Amino acid sequence: MPKGGLQTFVGFLARKICNGTIGEFLIEFMENKVKHSTRTSTYNNQIFMTKKHLLPVLGNKKLKDIKPFDCYFYESMAVF
Repeated sequence: MPKGGLQTFVGFLARKICNGTIGEFLIEFMENKVKHSTRTSTYNNQIFMTKKHLLPVLGNKKLKDIKPFDCYFYESMAVF
């Protein structure tokens, strides 16, 4: 996170959202939030499922370009 106050942080987040992919966001979220708030086995299972199912389909899509249809399309493909 950049130093320099709230305005700098907001700019940092805006750039990250505009330029980042869903895959980058998911991995960063998993490593920085989920990993530290769940048991190791839960984290390992969730990261495995994310890498196996979400990243191949949505991982390269830009965060700013995600649409509800993308989520619906992914859900319609899900086979559990």
